[in-house]
Amino acid sequence: MATFDTCNGVIYTIKKGDTLYALSRKFRVPLARILRANPYIDIYNLKIGDQICIPKCPDCNPFYLMTYVIKVDESLLDVLNRFGIELEDLLKFNNLNGIMIQPGSKLQIPVKKEPRENEEES
Repeated sequence: MATFDTCNGVIYTIKKGDTLYALSRKFRVPLARILRANPYIDIYNLKIGDQICIPKCPDCNPFYLMTYVIKVDESLLDVLNRFGIELEDLLKFNNLNGIMIQPGSKLQIPVKKEPRENEEES
């Protein structure tokens, strides 16, 4: 197991279902940076409980994406107001055909905050 004396970021413990790609999206850090910060990790054999370094990336996207499921009688305006985002930002991360949304549809919501290691995306 690697030592993290030089980890300039977050030491993350692998959980069931984690992939490096998913972690790169969650923490808004390019996959290549995660790989460079963890040169001894076996990317094909991640194990629950393994620890990796998620490096800080101040020049990366200020958003992380949260999956949100549209509720019955919820409009696009309701979603924008609920999350305090602009339509332009929502459209950057979603392929919306028109402006109609249906209950049960999933949207990627750009959220400006730092995800924590134990935070679950909904």
